[in-house]
Amino acid sequence: DGFRDFAPIGRLGDATLILVAHPSIQVRTLSDLVALAKQKPGALSFGSAGTATAGHVAMELLCLQLGIKIVHVPYKGGAPALLDVVSGQIPLVSTFIASAAQYVKQGRVIALGVSSGRRDPALPDVPTFSEGGAPDYAVTSWLGLLAPAKTPRSIIDRLNRDIEGVMGESETRDRYATLGIVPSPSSTEAFAALIRSDYERWGKVVKQAGIKVE
Repeated sequence: DGFRDFAPIGRLGDATLILVAHPSIQVRTLSDLVALAKQKPGALSFGSAGTATAGHVAMELLCLQLGIKIVHVPYKGGAPALLDVVSGQIPLVSTFIASAAQYVKQGRVIALGVSSGRRDPALPDVPTFSEGGAPDYAVTSWLGLLAPAKTPRSIIDRLNRDIEGVMGESETRDRYATLGIVPSPSSTEAFAALIRSDYERWGKVVKQAGIKVE
């Protein structure tokens, strides 16, 4: 049990997701995708790193907000899903921006939008989903540290302070940038609240989209 068995320490950073398409499907914007999906319900598919992964649930939330249905194709990892879009085997993939940015810059895939609330510095010309027609949509995949339950509070506090210190180092920030992660250290209390709110938020999406782990 995630709430019973672990003690939150702190948040490390956020990673942005991106939706990209193979040029052959002739969509260049999120609005184009919505129009095509409504014209051909259930005909389009998107790949992700696997069932219930960040790319999967983020895309299901987007589809729920836009009122469209796109079939999910789970892969065993984000790399094979992305490569199948690059080669035209499937039309769409929801993945992390760090993985897809090089293919977007080469023109081998079309970026339809990023999931975060603001444009990503790796691809500043790519609009957010909110800008593209999904108002108030904002999703990032966070990383954080947790300890075993009942870890003494003094240790939790010390580790949280250490996180903030390490996240402020230029070497850490540079390394995170290559991974597409924005450092975002937080207090232990804020991190605990984030875990709880995400549990409730994504629980609703899982139920609405009928997501089941196979």
